[in-house]
Amino acid sequence: MTRIALVGNPNAGKTTLFNALTGLRHKVGNYPGVTVDVKSGALRGGDSSEIDIIDLPGVYSLTPHSPDEDVAIKLLFGIDDVPPNFIVNVVDASNLERNLFLTTQLVELGIPMLVVLTMTDAAARRGLRIDERKLSTELGVPVVSTDAPKGAGLQTLVSRLQDQGFGINISPVYAGYSPEITSTISEICAFSPDISPVLISTQLVRETPSKWLTGIDSELIESGRAKLCALDIDPSTAIADDRYIGIGRISARSVIRTTAAATSFSERIDQIALHKVGGYIVFLAIITLVFHAIFTWAQIPAEWIKSGIDSLGALVLSSMPAGELRDLLIAGVIGGVGNTVVFLPQILTLLFLLGLLEDSGYLARGAFLLDRFMYRVGLHGKSFIPMLSSFACAVPGIMATRTIESGRERLVTMFVIPLIPCTARIPVYTMLIAAFIPATWRVNIGVASLDGRALCMVGLFISGIAMSFAVAAILSRTAMKAAPSTFMLELPAYKFPRIGRIMRESIDQAWLFIKRAGTMILAISIALWFLSSHPKIEGKSPKEYERSTYAGRVGTLVEPVLKPLGMDWKIGIGLLASVAAREVFVAAMGAIYNVESSDDDDHLGVAVGARMRAEKNPITGNPAYDIGTGAALLAFFAFAQQCMSTFAVMRRETNGWKWPLLQSVSYLMLAWVAAFIVRTIVMAVNA
Repeated sequence: MTRIALVGNPNAGKTTLFNALTGLRHKVGNYPGVTVDVKSGALRGGDSSEIDIIDLPGVYSLTPHSPDEDVAIKLLFGIDDVPPNFIVNVVDASNLERNLFLTTQLVELGIPMLVVLTMTDAAARRGLRIDERKLSTELGVPVVSTDAPKGAGLQTLVSRLQDQGFGINISPVYAGYSPEITSTISEICAFSPDISPVLISTQLVRETPSKWLTGIDSELIESGRAKLCALDIDPSTAIADDRYIGIGRISARSVIRTTAAATSFSERIDQIALHKVGGYIVFLAIITLVFHAIFTWAQIPAEWIKSGIDSLGALVLSSMPAGELRDLLIAGVIGGVGNTVVFLPQILTLLFLLGLLEDSGYLARGAFLLDRFMYRVGLHGKSFIPMLSSFACAVPGIMATRTIESGRERLVTMFVIPLIPCTARIPVYTMLIAAFIPATWRVNIGVASLDGRALCMVGLFISGIAMSFAVAAILSRTAMKAAPSTFMLELPAYKFPRIGRIMRESIDQAWLFIKRAGTMILAISIALWFLSSHPKIEGKSPKEYERSTYAGRVGTLVEPVLKPLGMDWKIGIGLLASVAAREVFVAAMGAIYNVESSDDDDHLGVAVGARMRAEKNPITGNPAYDIGTGAALLAFFAFAQQCMSTFAVMRRETNGWKWPLLQSVSYLMLAWVAAFIVRTIVMAVNA
């Protein structure tokens, strides 16, 4: 099979082109670092089944600085894998000179290559036009233009790929280097004839050779660096400077300026969005609007889903005879899965709004604004993107940390990501807020009257973010003490979000949630229904019977640990079940309380909450749970790590058990302490 690698700078349009060529739907983002792993797919159309397209993580040069760049560069050099047969170099036409640094390195690899210009419309708005024929002559490889989102130029590109219409430049050493650098590279090549000269140049700029470098004596690299330094030449800068001089000449011959440069649309918006005061006001307003929408705008479709589930439960109740099978379907299946699925609109709303911010280009500005705070807590500005991705799910967030160059900062970011409020917390937060906070609670700020429940949701999200910063600060000043590295981030141009693509990606993520609800949550709900209703023992009061079930026996064991938090064995069962996934707590409590999907109430999930409010202490007869219990539960879920998938990906990314175990245990302890403190404060205020 022919392997064609898509290679280019971050945010140059590789994944968009990959999706257009293969028909797949991998995530695309208007900020650098979306692709963190190798993706592949067959070229669609014609007899293209034998052509495999590989989408590599974005790189600025062939010198790796982060794990995701290592992945791309090792594949290109044939380290641990077969190198591609051809290279498609995706080049952002609106930033030609910066992109050509990688291009000029790629042509030296000796692999047949084709340059694809993207974002030519953005270049035109800047008054630039690329002469493809002249650029092709300068580089020695074919050059074509495409607009993948609109389909322009794709057929020409596909024909090139099918016909393998590539070019090759086999010059031994980049011609633009000074005689001293050329001589040094040639001398090292003489001792290692099988090593590409461009690989040698990428190692000369590093103080220490790459760990995966094989086939070349590292002492030769160190000797070459020493030789250049003795000539008062710093290879770390001189090699890049020489190459950029040559790139400047290529650009001057290939780029035609059609109009005078003017202040761009993005620059005008950034005068406000990145203002030292106004920028933060805009940022907070946008984030608050997102979380307000989760609790309010998503209410109508959520009620539709709830009505459908209620109708299904009522149908089963009326059409089946009483018995264990009916109880299983209503309480274990419909009630368990239904109590989780009704929160799908909130999750879709969050994913869609984050998609709008991402595709518009605003998320990169958020990273820029927060870099000052990131720096103070020992994080990197690039930590913002993985942490923001974690609002959807911690798993892709942890994987996205591969874009962070510093191993220490990457580990700190991975460690704090489970504190970021993910979509799995939304069902729990919504249920508990609806159960313990009155719907009539309003907060008046000036002339505005805000929904108190929505503000509580915002506060929970903010507390998770604040705690992640606090933990990062502690780690960076103790176990992982080191100076933060320099933060550089390319700010993409603002553009109108592609609504259709964002909706498809949001639906894809929602479908994963539904599949989990139909598999893992369904299985746990059925198991909990059985455990909470068996063994059948006659002659006992309802309270005695509950305690004698399998679930009651297990819950009794953990109850002493939870009693200081105002929780009993029933909540203990829900917390134990939520170790698999946080949202299971809702289904678990529904199964424990035998909540039927037809139970009516005025808000999502409050059928369970109503049962919790009605629960009485068997000794005193007072309510078993109070507002302090609700506050403690919210605090517990804000900080506990309850996700086996997160544990598994942390184990894989750190290649060991130490950090995932430490992460899980420490956050469990943090959650208990936070819940105890919050309950104590709330009860004192309400005394």
